[in-house]
Amino acid sequence: EGQYFETFTLLDDVYRLNKAVLAITGFTGLFVWISCAVFMFLAESHNKALDGAYSNMFGSMWWTLVNLNGEFPINDDLTTWGKVISCGIVVVAVGVFAIPTGIFGAGLGDIYEERREEAAEGDGDNADPDPEVCCECTERQLLSAPLKERIWYHMEGHSYRGRMIDRFMLVLILLNVVAFSLSTLPWFHHEQALAWFEALSVLIFTVEFAFNVYSCVADPAYCGPNGR
Repeated sequence: EGQYFETFTLLDDVYRLNKAVLAITGFTGLFVWISCAVFMFLAESHNKALDGAYSNMFGSMWWTLVNLNGEFPINDDLTTWGKVISCGIVVVAVGVFAIPTGIFGAGLGDIYEERREEAAEGDGDNADPDPEVCCECTERQLLSAPLKERIWYHMEGHSYRGRMIDRFMLVLILLNVVAFSLSTLPWFHHEQALAWFEALSVLIFTVEFAFNVYSCVADPAYCGPNGR
């Protein structure tokens, strides 16, 4: 049984070492799914031959998810634009599913090589510095830094506050997707509330963007006329 537990431990190690990349990949996959669903909704929402399969965003997201998994049960009745978008979904789906698989495959190979080298050299006692202590020292030093550097540090997610801001913005994006999806339902009649929520969201996104633009010059990569 030990070898099976070791296998799961390896997978857990791969996840921990690559969780940032996997998180980006997951967000990209979510973005692709929702974007494809929006395109299919715009192309097929009035297609009566589909019996309302794409009449609202929730139905469109379901059938798009089915398409992303390689199944196309109702494609015969799609419009021309719907078929064009479906071809794009096929191409995108390959990349969306291949990237996480490649990350885990490469990660397993890296960990195997690392453990083999440690076993050969007997060098497994070098402890890395505590990231929380390093982060605390950095934040203490940041108190005397200029305002732009402090804002940039938080907006880039290098602090607890910055990570909370990132999570809040992600939740706000998802809530906007839900709000748009609800607006496509025929029985939903709260347009005024959605309009206020949309206006508030635009204001928050604008403020967040303004802070990023104002403070980005604190990073040398974005500073000066030759910056990105």
